[in-house]
Amino acid sequence: MMLAMYITPHDFHGWQFTLLLFAIIRGIVIYEIINRVLPGRRIFAVACGLIALFHPADNSFFWLGNTGAQFGFILALSACLSALLYIQTTKREYLALTFLLQILTSLTYSGHIPMMLAFIIGLWIIHRVAGHNANIKKLVKVAIFPVFFMLYQLSLALKGSGRDGHVADFHISGILAGYKHETILFVKTLISLLASFRYEYFLLGLIPALYALIFLYKYSSRSDPSADRNPINLRLSITLGVGLLFMAIICYLPYSVST
Repeated sequence: MMLAMYITPHDFHGWQFTLLLFAIIRGIVIYEIINRVLPGRRIFAVACGLIALFHPADNSFFWLGNTGAQFGFILALSACLSALLYIQTTKREYLALTFLLQILTSLTYSGHIPMMLAFIIGLWIIHRVAGHNANIKKLVKVAIFPVFFMLYQLSLALKGSGRDGHVADFHISGILAGYKHETILFVKTLISLLASFRYEYFLLGLIPALYALIFLYKYSSRSDPSADRNPINLRLSITLGVGLLFMAIICYLPYSVST
């Protein structure tokens, strides 16, 4: 917010630039995560990154009142990527960076804490399904702060203290109503998107997307002939699909228990 006000103190151009920067960073981080979790699937990783830039069913990207949540989301995604890098490389610098990003995320927007923990659990499951030995010690290290902050936020909610305590509602009917509301809203947003579809905007986004995919395909084929040609692991694909759906459910949990 300070950056936005510093760029253009008297209008909203600075805010728009900052939120656009968030979108670009979000797409890059998602690409890096998918590319490292699924090596040799760069085109798929690019597709995920492009969707993360501007999801067609999300109308909150340029909502000024949502700046804090967007910044917290960037921090949480960066913490996930840093944790993944630590698990893959064992460099202590990545572990320290992971701790820092996890703390900043928790202090910025507590609603993103479950996502960081769900990501770590997901990594362990993926390693098991893929037949690799998951280093439990590494996973426990990167899970320490998310678990601590989740327990702390839960204690505040149960005591009724702090913002989380005042808005928390743990009745099962309220939680299910929250998921029902979000599901209906998601479907309605998709329908409205198709009803008011603007082909000129679609083409403006399609051209750079196709350029990126073609460039990446040529680059991948030149640097690694086996890139995007590895046989698909059906068991891993199903696990990823179910896992991502479960992760989406977990990520919405803080909102479903909120009044």
